[in-house]
Amino acid sequence: MPGLTPSQVSEMLGIPPATLRRYTKLFAPHLSPDSQRQRGRRYSRADIHMLGRARELFGGGLQTDEVQERLPESGDEAVPVGSPTPSVVSGGDVPSVAPHGAAAPPEGTDGPRHQLEELIRTQEALAATTSNLARWQMISEDRQSRSDERLSIAEYKLARIEEWLKLPWLKRLFSRPPFWG
Repeated sequence: MPGLTPSQVSEMLGIPPATLRRYTKLFAPHLSPDSQRQRGRRYSRADIHMLGRARELFGGGLQTDEVQERLPESGDEAVPVGSPTPSVVSGGDVPSVAPHGAAAPPEGTDGPRHQLEELIRTQEALAATTSNLARWQMISEDRQSRSDERLSIAEYKLARIEEWLKLPWLKRLFSRPPFWG
């Protein structure tokens, strides 16, 4: 399969096509050359993973430069515990497995500490998201109360105008409608 089209990726990730184009421009160094073409743009699995990670980081309340910093480290796919980790041995490609079936930690990490740091980052992103949601809820409630207030004022004015319209036409002829300029 040569890759997915922008509309397929947009639908898969749940982001608008314009946002996908913006992410593609912002994170071009992290994406394949096929995703950068002007016509016939295609996204690989790695591209989709990278764009999904960027969406998650933005959803966590991070700014563009912070997302740029975290994307290179997000390229490492998590290896399930107990699965072999491939390594190159002089005799060819042979999977190496840690003793007792535990997965060998990725190079450059020290296993549990790396997992703990990843968990802390996830919790921080979750806390930021929760705080953003609470802020948006307060804003929405404020907007709702202002809308309710405007609606009640409009209903009051409408009732007064309807009362005025019920007057005989001769009385309306010599009186101003309610709330006249």
